[in-house]
Amino acid sequence: MPSANQAQAEVQMLRDQMAQMQVSIVEKIAQLKANAASREVEARRKYDELQQQLKTEEAAKEAEAATRAAEATRKYDKL
Repeated sequence: MPSANQAQAEVQMLRDQMAQMQVSIVEKIAQLKANAASREVEARRKYDELQQQLKTEEAAKEAEAATRAAEATRKYDKL
């Protein structure tokens, strides 16, 4: 049967292990949060980039439509 000192030492060892596990878990959570934040920033950047590309394409199509309309008007006016 273990002595009181041995039991106290084992309890302390288990407490230390629990504390180390808690620190490890907190560090892993922090790393996961950082990774998630990084992915969110990248997703936002890509979204903004696609939105800008869409706006640019839309403006080009509008300009092309305006040009065609102007040409049609000129042809009609010549008649």
